[in-house]
Amino acid sequence: CFRCKEVGHMESSCTNAINRKPCALCGMTDHDMRACPNQTICYNCGTPGHVSRDCTMRRGLPRRMVCGICFQPGHHRLQCRMRSANDLPQTVSSPAICMACGKKGH
Repeated sequence: CFRCKEVGHMESSCTNAINRKPCALCGMTDHDMRACPNQTICYNCGTPGHVSRDCTMRRGLPRRMVCGICFQPGHHRLQCRMRSANDLPQTVSSPAICMACGKKGH
């Protein structure tokens, strides 16, 4: 289903709520990256909400690994526990369902 991203029915017969991907910058699902209020990220400290010229952290800090979803140091966004199930590696657990006829396997 293109609406809820679940398997077993088509969008035209879906009764589930729309399953939105989280914003890549803050992890919220009420907006996408282009409309994120945290889209300004400091190149000095790696946190959102300000630019490097306004940063209060000491300049020239060694580059820290800062998560792009939760903005916590120490891990990359691909390792973040706050990632949604939609962003996890895609594995096929059941045969494909045809969007034209609704049958499986082609």
